[in-house]
Amino acid sequence: MILSSSEAQEVLHKGQLREGMARSTEYNLGGVWAIVSFVVVFSAGMSLLPAETVNYLFKENGIIETASVVGHLVACGWLFYTGLRGNYKPGLLTGLFVVLLGLRELDFHSRFTTIGIFRTKFFISPDVPLIEKTVGTVIVALLAYAIITYCRQNYSLFIKSLRAGKAWAFNTSLAIAFMVLSKWLDSGPDSLEWIISLIHRDPAMCMWIFEEVMEMAIPALILLAIFQYRHTKN
Repeated sequence: MILSSSEAQEVLHKGQLREGMARSTEYNLGGVWAIVSFVVVFSAGMSLLPAETVNYLFKENGIIETASVVGHLVACGWLFYTGLRGNYKPGLLTGLFVVLLGLRELDFHSRFTTIGIFRTKFFISPDVPLIEKTVGTVIVALLAYAIITYCRQNYSLFIKSLRAGKAWAFNTSLAIAFMVLSKWLDSGPDSLEWIISLIHRDPAMCMWIFEEVMEMAIPALILLAIFQYRHTKN
């Protein structure tokens, strides 16, 4: 069968799209395996160390938490830079969200609030002054508005890019998944603690290690996603 020139160009274009998606998907899997392997191997290795060493490394403002905060600062700086240059329109707002994640790692809220503003107890506890509740409510409302607005403006692009196998979208979704998983580990789920107790004498310490290492990997995923997004734009 002989194809016309237009049909041949269409077939060639589809072939190039499939080839590009395949390369992008391969890049996604490589990034996933690198990050996940680091989290699993590093966390498992840390769980074999004495409790005193773990407490020293993973304590508040310790080496692991500092590395996580530095990663967040680098990521937000890059996002602000790309946003100001116009290379990534949502960069400024995304950078703000990353700054907030970094401040959360530093427990910055504890400097001026009695309880974390994202806890229900903050709004119902009689121990929290009314002025703190008022300020906390305003902050949460503004943050919720910013997140909703941001999602409305970028949700379609993100979903389309994710379905197309874009590396930056894939790694962004993995960063979000790590945020959710680390928060779940922070709650100390009884079912998971029981399973870990079958292979380790201190399941609470294991979950703490995995939580902190996953949080340290989040800015690395964000940085990777920024780099990959810039690569697709170029």
